[in-house]
Amino acid sequence: MGSTGMIIVLIIFVILSGFFSASETAFSSANEIRLKAKEQEGNKAATRALKIIDDYDAMLSTILIGNNIVNIGASAIATVLFVRAMGDIGATWSTIVMTVVILIFSEVTPKSIAKEMPEQFGMAVAPVLRALMVLFYPFNKLFGWWKAFIAKLFGVKATEEITEGEFKRKTPSSSTASSSSTTSRSRTSSRPVWTWWRCPCARRKRSFWRFSANTSTPASRCTMKTSTTSSASCT
Repeated sequence: MGSTGMIIVLIIFVILSGFFSASETAFSSANEIRLKAKEQEGNKAATRALKIIDDYDAMLSTILIGNNIVNIGASAIATVLFVRAMGDIGATWSTIVMTVVILIFSEVTPKSIAKEMPEQFGMAVAPVLRALMVLFYPFNKLFGWWKAFIAKLFGVKATEEITEGEFKRKTPSSSTASSSSTTSRSRTSSRPVWTWWRCPCARRKRSFWRFSANTSTPASRCTMKTSTTSSASCT
């Protein structure tokens, strides 16, 4: 294959890598409620997208397989092109250039776009992704068996789902939480503590530790006018 043909294939592989990366982000971020609302309106694209989300494991395996194939293929083609043009040092330059290209055009940019419009992107690519899922079905089945074997080997159990009733019973209501926090604050504020206090009535500045049952307005240790003295004094 000539250099021109290899460059064309390289560009196609980079585009496909971006497609797989964006698809993963779109179906991971898609709002199922919005898609179901569109399905009820008769949108067939939303129905196809929901079917793919329901078969999430097969979808994820398909994306990972496709992404690895095109990334490895793109790196191999780029290495050949750079070695032809620059000799042995071309392999190093190929690694540097392809790392930057894949990060920008196959990871960051497509994932950012898919994150902003996951439902629309998911509905648009659903037919292509479904065809790839059928194409890679044997590999998906193999990986499904491997996943089950690993889960059984390490004793990993499926995550238990919580019903709406259980969630309500486990989650305290807002009024209960508010009253609990208010009670906690009142108990905390009335807790006796030792604080540093300066007597305001002494002629000389005198400071000492004193014990108070209220941190905000501590009881004064000053004794005001008595029968024997006409001025305030500290006790």
